[in-house]
Amino acid sequence: MTTNTPSDSATAPPEELFGAVASEPRQVALRAIAATEDRPIELEHLAERVAGELHVGGATMTEAERVRIALHHNHLPKLEESGLIRYDEDGKTVDVAGNGLDRRVLELIEPTGMAD
Repeated sequence: MTTNTPSDSATAPPEELFGAVASEPRQVALRAIAATEDRPIELEHLAERVAGELHVGGATMTEAERVRIALHHNHLPKLEESGLIRYDEDGKTVDVAGNGLDRRVLELIEPTGMAD
């Protein structure tokens, strides 16, 4: 029997991880951060990507700014606290913590119910 062990990025208890990934904006942000592989993503670019995915038909600059503020004050600190990301507030960059996102976390944030 194989035992699955979490990666270094999943340092929080399961309940905290579930809470961290329960929010759709955080799921979108994690997918965008994971897609950059080993490179940090700038907060501004991340906000544009998250806003674009959350606002079907494209996001306005105002919506992207609202998302940037929510990421900065709410979503990124929560994800960092759970050990999933590193957020450099001074440099305004975000990257995956540790050795990358655990496979189980990636499965939790996969989009579901995509409409045609």
